Amino acid sequence: MMNNLTRGFCDKGKQGRVGWMGRVGWMGWLGTPPFACTIGQTSSFCCCAGPLEAVVNNLTREIQGKGEEGRELQRRWVGWQTELVGLQAENNRLAQDLQRLKAHHTITHHKRTRLRQQ
Repeated sequence: MMNNLTRGFCDKGKQGRVGWMGRVGWMGWLGTPPFACTIGQTSSFCCCAGPLEAVVNNLTREIQGKGEEGRELQRRWVGWQTELVGLQAENNRLAQDLQRLKAHHTITHHKRTRLRQQ
């Protein structure tokens, strides 16, 4: 069994363990709860690593999250652009139909007035 100095402050999320960071809780300067691990394990966040490695791992996770968020926003933007192109095409078609109907109405109106005058 490892002692608290070997395990760091990482003891299944319990705060107040004395380790290489002293008596800090898991809400210490990292701001994220530690995960229970032993020396030699490799993961995206290992509390047995030094404080800078923990910060680097935290920032790497944040960067990956922002990258995924950016890709999702790009996908949605492309969808909106596709919808916009479709709506513009429909708007142009309706404008042409309106112009044709106005011309037809004008012609019919003129015919009607000529017939009434005769």
